[in-house]
Amino acid sequence: MNRDNVYRFIFEKGVCCFLVFLFVAFCGTTEKLPNPSLADLNALSAPPMQRMATELLKSLPKEELSDKKKVTNPFRKFYLWVFPPIVKEKTYRIIVLSFTTISGKEHKLGNILAEKLTTELAKSTNMKVLDRLMYSPELEKNDLSLNGGVVLEDLKKIGKLFSLDAIVTGIVSNNVNGLDINCRMIDPKTGYIIGAEEVFYPLNQ
Repeated sequence: MNRDNVYRFIFEKGVCCFLVFLFVAFCGTTEKLPNPSLADLNALSAPPMQRMATELLKSLPKEELSDKKKVTNPFRKFYLWVFPPIVKEKTYRIIVLSFTTISGKEHKLGNILAEKLTTELAKSTNMKVLDRLMYSPELEKNDLSLNGGVVLEDLKKIGKLFSLDAIVTGIVSNNVNGLDINCRMIDPKTGYIIGAEEVFYPLNQ
């Protein structure tokens, strides 16, 4: 065996050993990693009601667009493009109703979940969230309540009574490992949904 054949033999053996090493390193183990449950994934992220509040707030417009006139002058457009005006963010008045079941009845955890969401929404700087307990007597005087499942006419009355920009409602569905929560931010003047979000709320077994 001459020198060239020796080098070729060593090179081929080296390549084979390297390939065997890679195969064993990546495919040698037969142990399967457990698939994370939905509750595990939620535990790695922000708390459910915090995520709910964040997504609902994103659905609200950030500027006072109603006071801005349409600009047609091209020079004015260029000026505003170079020097954009400082627009003050609008402050929104909202209240959170008690969460209900799919059938519209109040859920046993409806008040607690509504209070948690109220706390998270109140952390926003451009949000005026009405305290549920404080304003509840005023609603009772007008034959209204914070119980979920109210009809559109009642939503409009609540919105007019407190000059609200939005009312938040929630529907809770029982799950094996926790609760499926769907929230909607509703315009009390029109009844249209202006924002919505759903989260999974894990419960300790």
